[in-house]
Amino acid sequence: MPLDSSPESAAARDLAKRCVPPDGQLEVGLLLAAVYHTAHLVETVPELSAFFDAPTACRDELPDKMPLAKDLVPSISSLAKRNEGPISPKELFVDLLWSPAGMS
Repeated sequence: MPLDSSPESAAARDLAKRCVPPDGQLEVGLLLAAVYHTAHLVETVPELSAFFDAPTACRDELPDKMPLAKDLVPSISSLAKRNEGPISPKELFVDLLWSPAGMS
């Protein structure tokens, strides 16, 4: 089952995908930074701004597919299995932050 993202979460995911270097993988840190800045969590939780720089060096085109880093796969799979409606940016951020991938 694919991850059911809210429009704001999808925008953060797409930003992160555009910022992955060529031949790279989507890493948890980049996804967290994209969610943090795209969903304006920087305004609600400014204390974390030192840990999450805004993604830069992004390409203009959104890649169709992007490989996930191995440690990110379980977290995304777990979120996709919830089946409770679209995942909000806050839910995505908190779940990723507290996941094994986010804690490493």
